[in-house]
This record gives sequence, C-alpha cells and structure tokens, in this order.
Amino acid sequence: MAEEENKVSQKLHQLNVVFAFIKNPRLFRIGGYVAAILLFLYMFLAVLSFLNVVPKEIAKNLPFISSVVSRSAELDNLSTQTELTPYNLNTKIVYPKFSRVYRKDDPYVQIEEQNKEPLKDQVVMKRQFYDGKNVGEIFLNDQLVIRIYNKGPYNNEYARADEVAEKLKSFIKEQADMLKLIPKIVSGNLSIVHGNDILDQVNQADAMVNNSTPLQQAIAWINNIRIASGVTTLVKESDYQSLVQNPVVQPEVKPEVKVATKNEIVVTKLPEKLSKEDEAARTKLLKKIVRVYEAMPSGEALDIFGKMSDGQVADILSNMQDRKLAKILAVMDADRAATITKLLADKKANK
Repeated sequence: MAEEENKVSQKLHQLNVVFAFIKNPRLFRIGGYVAAILLFLYMFLAVLSFLNVVPKEIAKNLPFISSVVSRSAELDNLSTQTELTPYNLNTKIVYPKFSRVYRKDDPYVQIEEQNKEPLKDQVVMKRQFYDGKNVGEIFLNDQLVIRIYNKGPYNNEYARADEVAEKLKSFIKEQADMLKLIPKIVSGNLSIVHGNDILDQVNQADAMVNNSTPLQQAIAWINNIRIASGVTTLVKESDYQSLVQNPVVQPEVKPEVKVATKNEIVVTKLPEKLSKEDEAARTKLLKKIVRVYEAMPSGEALDIFGKMSDGQVADILSNMQDRKLAKILAVMDADRAATITKLLADKKANK
C-alpha cells in the first residue's frame, strides 16, 4: 500500500514540475530552443550518415538514422566513382550490369550505360569556358563525343566546333554507317573521313590537350561517335599505325617558287576567264568554281579568298547556298565581311 502511494506521489510531483515549466514563459521558451537544436542536430547527423561521414556503427544506434544507413548500404552494392576534374567534382553511380568504356578523348567522361536503348539521333554543340579557353563540346545522343579546344584556321573560337557538329548532323540525317568513319591521310593531313566526306582534321594541338598523338585523338573521337550512335565495333590504333609510320610527306617549297595547287590555279585564272568568255560560259565556269568552294572546309576557302579581290569573292559567294555562305561570313574578318555583304546586297538589288 505504501509503495503504491509512493508511486502516485512521484507521478504527481512530475506533473507539478511539468505544469510549473509550462506556466513559466521563460523556461518554456528555453525548452523550445533546446528541443529545436536537438532536432536539428539529429537530422544533420542523419544526413552525414547517409553520406558516409559518420561511422555506421555509431549511426545504427540511433533509431531514425538506422533506416538511412540501411539505404546507404544498398547503394554500397553499386560501384561509385568520384572524379576530381579540372572543372568540377563529379560523383556518379556506375551500375554493374552495364559495361564501362574508357574513352581516350577525355579521361573524365565515360559511358556507363552502353547497353541501354539508344536515344533518338541528336547532335548538339555546347559552348563552354574552361581554364580561360572557349571550348566547343559536341554531344551525340547526350554523350560528349568531341571536345575542341583548338579553333584551327577560324577567327571565331567556336566556328570549327560548329562546322564539325553540322557535318555530324548531316551524317546522322543521311543515316551514314558509322563503321565507315575512319582516320585517313587527306592532302597530307590526318583527317576523320566518311567516304569522300571529311568530318574534321586532327592536328598536334588537338592531341596535346590529352597528352596523346593525333592518331590516338582521331581514333578516340571516332570511337566516341560509334559508341554514342550504338555501334559496338571500335577502331583499333594498331590497324592504322601505317598512317603515322609512312605518312604522306608534302614537299616543302619556298613561297617564291611554290607550285600552284589546283585551287590556286582556279583562283588566278578566274579574272582572265571571266573577262574573255561569253556570258553562258561565264555562268558555267562560275557554278563549277562555286561547287569547289562549297565542298571545302570554311577555313580553307577563307585562306584562298584572302588572295582574291572583294569583287571576285562576292561573285563566288553570291552563287553559294545560304548555309555555306553564312559559315564563311561568320569566320571572315568583320570589316571584310561587312564589305562583302554590301557587295552581295548590291548584286541582289541589280538582278
């Protein structure tokens, strides 16, 4: 009996303490602050345990956090990959059922899900800024396939990447067989070709970015495109060693005795022929010359245009397709582009 009275007395005492605490606003406010702080610390500890910052042996002793730890343990069954790149810190989950493909093009980019259903063919060029440089990144089906640091012969930092992306789009549109995308020496330059079409030329500056050779860089870009387009057969460097072991060496000639190339002959003969031929022959010749320049990369055409008068250049450009015309004007010196544009407008007005 005495024991039961003692228990009742203790409970009444506890209730009196609680009521006294509630009736005192200051104590009640302090208690609320303490409870809020404890709740915040508890949740903060849960987050840290999920990120594996807090040892799991400690976290498991906390009721709520133990469930977070069990979820983290499930993720541990997957391989995680943390990459410290020159640009950012990336942590990504690599699912074991998919094979990973190392791509020499960029050691920080991998395709984790090679066997997933291919996306709709899509080519996107994104403009980035890394280490003080403007960089053009070309994506195929959301996979980075080419990263161009070197602008090549263009004045615009992104013009080369834009042109490569446009060519890749045309390959995709024409449903080109990516197995036919190979490295090849064209006019003494290591190039990525598909049949008679050149996707891009790969030079030493491109290779130096990844501490590789131009051949390795070209093969890496080709394999990136093949993988992103769903082709599993990759190019092997050993199959193309002859390109670098027996390169096509162009004879070095001094500028004053340089032998005119086919394109330069066309350029130098243009004024004379245009002045002597009749109008029909003039139109036929001009169309032939236009086709030659439309087939050239914009940078090469721009180099030859530098040796011609504004009027001659305007004659050629006025007969070009608008898309090719826009690419050439985009990489041309701004002052000369303005002059050429005025001549083109005058020609159009006089027609």
